[in-house]
Formats: sequence, structure tokens, C-alpha cells
Amino acid sequence: MTGWGVAYYCVETTHPSCGVVSDHERDHETTHRSRGVVSEHELKLVSLTEQERRGIGLAEVFRVIEAMTFSKNSPLASLMQTFPRPGRLEWIGLRPAKRAALVRTDIARATAGAGLEGDHYSGRSGSRGITLLQAEHLPVIAALAGLDEIAPDSLRRNLLISRINLAALKGQHFRIGEVVVEGTGFAHPCSRMEDVLGPGGYNAMRGHGGLCVRVIQGGLLRVGDAVVAADADA
Repeated sequence: MTGWGVAYYCVETTHPSCGVVSDHERDHETTHRSRGVVSEHELKLVSLTEQERRGIGLAEVFRVIEAMTFSKNSPLASLMQTFPRPGRLEWIGLRPAKRAALVRTDIARATAGAGLEGDHYSGRSGSRGITLLQAEHLPVIAALAGLDEIAPDSLRRNLLISRINLAALKGQHFRIGEVVVEGTGFAHPCSRMEDVLGPGGYNAMRGHGGLCVRVIQGGLLRVGDAVVAADADA
């Protein structure tokens, strides 16, 4: 499946018409289809009647688009693999037991299909093997919670990553040093944030909880490791 047809439809559905595609827009999509740019699945979205499109709603459209897989050669796939600069691993924390204080370390071993050695969550869920937090979001969370600053260990994530947008790595394979991981979903906050950040802490962290990853290729993680899309250094 394929690039610009999805992006175009995605943009059009943000219009107040709630996803209604005009004849001109449909012709535009048909042109892309003839060039092999729009998949059969995407074409079904465009071919719906006006009433059906209004009934679907934006949430469903985006769910369908998110579930699609992109050809590595498509324009959108190329955009999604391009970042301004590599990320950086700033901090590593292990949770030896549930509710136990995190142990900070400068090096940790990641195991494929499991997680970090020494972390109590390792092996419980491959899709949530390691949790990552955006370093640039720490001051944002602090500001929203009415605090001067927040230490990364208080938010109970394993890795603190800077310089690269973690949200853009959801659904992608990427490399942290010698370890290859896949972004499987966003890491949402839990009710404990009310204790950690104070009343309203849960809502302060919503949208800034980070990313869950599955370990595809194990190895050592070291503070200072570069974070890059898996194909970027191929």
C-alpha cells in the first residue's frame, strides 16, 4: 500500500465536511490509483457514499489508515523514515520489583522478545518489553503538573530518549545502539501519577507517557547510544 493517497485522504477528512470527498477529489484519487499510488483498501474509503462517509467518523478513518502497512518505496514511507538528526539515549532505569524504586544504570542488556535484564517487567509482555520517555517532555509534564522539575525515575520508564520524536517511531523498527526494537504503542500513564505528581498528575502526563517497544534484536544499551530508524544505517 501506498503513500500519497492515504496522506491526501487524511488531510481531506479534517475538513468540516467530515470526510465528504467531492467529485474533483475523487478524480484526484482515481488518478493516483491509476498510477499505483492508492491501494484497494484506500479506494474503498474513497468510494463510499456520502452518508457512509459521514457515518464512519474521523476516528474510524484514522484507525483504518493506522492499520495499513506502507510499501518501503512509497513517498510516505520515505517521509516516515527521515528524521532531522539521530536521537540519543540519555538515561537508563531498571525496575527490580513492582513499586520498587528504579535503579539507574549506564548500561543494560536487552533480550529479544523479553526486555531488559534486571527489570521485573521483562518477559511479561513482548509488546511492552521496554518503555521509552521523551526527554523533551519532562519540563512539559512538570509545567502541566505545577512542578519546577521532574526526575525521569519518578515516571517509571526504562529509557529516556532525546533529539528524536518518539511518537514518529510508533509502528517502526529502529535501533538504539546495537539493539533493534519496534515501537508497538504509546505508553499511557497510570493512576500512580496522582501520587507522584500530585492531584491531576494523571492528566498532566496524558499524551506524554512515551512509547512501548518490542525487542527485535538484543544486545547492550549504553547511555549515549544513538537512536536511528533501522534502515538509516543500512
